[in-house]
Amino acid sequence: MTPTGMTDEQLASRRGPGLALEGMETATRADVVDERDCPVVAPMGGEPPATVLVAGASDAGGSIILMAGVLVVTGDIGTGVCVAFRSAVPGVPEVECIDARRVTALGSSGLELLEETGRAAVARPPLWSSPVVLSALRAAASDHLFDIRSSP
Repeated sequence: MTPTGMTDEQLASRRGPGLALEGMETATRADVVDERDCPVVAPMGGEPPATVLVAGASDAGGSIILMAGVLVVTGDIGTGVCVAFRSAVPGVPEVECIDARRVTALGSSGLELLEETGRAAVARPPLWSSPVVLSALRAAASDHLFDIRSSP
């Protein structure tokens, strides 16, 4: 299941081959996440671009996708998907915000990725969080790295 709630096959039929997101791709914003799911949908004072550069990784349990400065994290975020994401996006991703409302499980690798992202940001990035993510950040005393927002 992709962040849009569609199956891989449904999304592939809209986009063609290459859904695994194991590197940089160009996709329409709606292919990755629809506007109701993404708190940041347009640059300040402007319209969103027709296409955006997308990088990320997904596996059977979860996905981590970086799209136009928005990190969208869904499902079970364990070592496998984190290793795949780090291969697709070398270094620490620069983000404007993080949408982690659909995270159902967060392993230590996922927590480390979020912490590194928060530390690397110029200002505390807004974070829309699931209870699982918020609990893990608080237990690790890392919630101060983010501007935690309630889900819209």
